[in-house]
Amino acid sequence: MQLKAFLLLGEENRQLVQPLIFNFLLNVAGFGLFLPAVSLFFSNNPLALEWGNVSYWTSMALFLSIFGLGHFVGLFLIQHFETQWGNRALILATTLVSFLGYMMLLGGGVSVQPIVLFLGRFLTGVGASNTKLCLRLALDQHPEKSHPHLMPFLMGIAAVSFLASPWVGSKLANPDWLGWCTPPAVFAVLTALNLFFLSLYLPFSKGNQKKASKLKEVLKELMTLLVLFRFTKFFWLSFLFLGGWIGLLISFGVWIGQKWQLDSASITDVYAYFTICWLLGTLSFYPELKGKISSKSLAKSGLGLVVIAVLALYLVPHPYWYWLIIPLISISASFVWAHISETADFGIFKEIEGRILEIFLWFYSVGLILFPLVTVGLMTIEVLYSLIFANILFLGSLLVAIKVYRK
Repeated sequence: MQLKAFLLLGEENRQLVQPLIFNFLLNVAGFGLFLPAVSLFFSNNPLALEWGNVSYWTSMALFLSIFGLGHFVGLFLIQHFETQWGNRALILATTLVSFLGYMMLLGGGVSVQPIVLFLGRFLTGVGASNTKLCLRLALDQHPEKSHPHLMPFLMGIAAVSFLASPWVGSKLANPDWLGWCTPPAVFAVLTALNLFFLSLYLPFSKGNQKKASKLKEVLKELMTLLVLFRFTKFFWLSFLFLGGWIGLLISFGVWIGQKWQLDSASITDVYAYFTICWLLGTLSFYPELKGKISSKSLAKSGLGLVVIAVLALYLVPHPYWYWLIIPLISISASFVWAHISETADFGIFKEIEGRILEIFLWFYSVGLILFPLVTVGLMTIEVLYSLIFANILFLGSLLVAIKVYRK
């Protein structure tokens, strides 16, 4: 993570960028907040009860993936209304939707109403789609010289937020507090505070009523396709790698809970261990090794180590081995993500940087829908299969990296 991009901001711009970045982090964390719920160590999990003809596993798969569906719908709505509304109105409206979503999650947990929970989860996904607008404004507020550092910085903190959110969610779900209802209650408060600061600092803006000419649109699409071809490694590496991590985070708690009979507190600590090791790799090992080994080599070797380490998760004879395996997974994966973040510098294609980012977010939405469904679906057969699925995705990332860099 490169702090240089943030430090180059003036005081006035920093007041605006701070709530934008905080909103971005809340959006990323909102997806992972309930991933530990699959392993049933959320207190009084209202989805643990079978309702109607729907099993627990089916309800959990739908509950996790409906966030991605909301994100997809939100991107569509933003694309539809951004020509009529300004950035300020859209960001405030979608942040308000996030707040309402967390309040519905809280209410659904208290009343044990699965339909309310599902609707709340969907609305938090819709609200999280304003990531597109927040990142666009953050790019606009930064001086051109800081852009090569900005995307690695944003993707770096996004990875930490994504990885830490299952730990935060499981920690907040303390039975001595509100149990299942504590995570949405805390995030509702944080979202409300962020909405307040956004309303203070977001500049007033009008919708873009001018439509581009057909020729300009065609040229823009051709340029986008050219960029996508050039940045194949960025899209496919990030997509498959994201899927591997979603699969691992969902299935890991269930796996160690079933295989080693660990209690909920121990599983929570393991999620914290993942996060701490990732930070260690990002802030310490990667900068040190990058001066001696190319980032491409670090990415390929990191992916290879992740595949081996995840395989070891279901081969080792004792849980004490995990003290070595988890750092190997997290630190190696942090090398991969750091390299992917660096490939997000679009160089001469700055003019359509927003368009590239938008396409990536569509990919991201599809991943948030698809990967939880497949992972939890495989759990209904055998938890081991979900871990194998995650490792297949990591292996796919490795094969893509080998093929791309060979060319």
